[in-house]
Amino acid sequence: MNKERIEHFRNRLLEENKFTFREKNVINTEIADFLEHNKDILVDGFVNFRLGFLKNIADGIIEKSIEDFTAEKEYKEFIKILQYFIDIQEPKLDLVNVVIKKEEYKLFDKNNKLIESEFFTEIMNELVEEGISRDDLLISSLITIAPKKLIIHADEDCKNKDIIKILQSVFSDKVSFCQGCNLCTLQLPLKKEK
Repeated sequence: MNKERIEHFRNRLLEENKFTFREKNVINTEIADFLEHNKDILVDGFVNFRLGFLKNIADGIIEKSIEDFTAEKEYKEFIKILQYFIDIQEPKLDLVNVVIKKEEYKLFDKNNKLIESEFFTEIMNELVEEGISRDDLLISSLITIAPKKLIIHADEDCKNKDIIKILQSVFSDKVSFCQGCNLCTLQLPLKKEK
């Protein structure tokens, strides 16, 4: 294991609230002393012999770090696949406006006309009933449309949601945020009246 990965695990160990201040100081001192005289470290051996008293806690933190690293790697691969689908698709629309209010999404074209068909609405309702999330449906719809430009209309609370981060990652430079327009100021009913 190289020194960068060691420092990553060291920082992770010291960040977690699982240790008392005293335990953090002991760990930090042990690691600093060891690295002062060595270029490489065998984490298992170090934990077993130098930090044996904290082995269970350290094992859990290391395992969590590995899980986080793996999840992040899988997420990046997933985003690359979605970007690939966008790149190979012929754009069906120049511009799509995504209006987000609470947990509902509506798509509008460049003329602020609702992008909707009965077929699309029926499938959306069925898939939601089957447990497929609205976020997944939104992403799938936008990948199918593959717009040249995507404008997100959302309030500040919505801008921090994971779906926004995914859209920004997948559509990258095609995404912008509206600073206020008719779509934002109109109180659009997001559920179709029957």
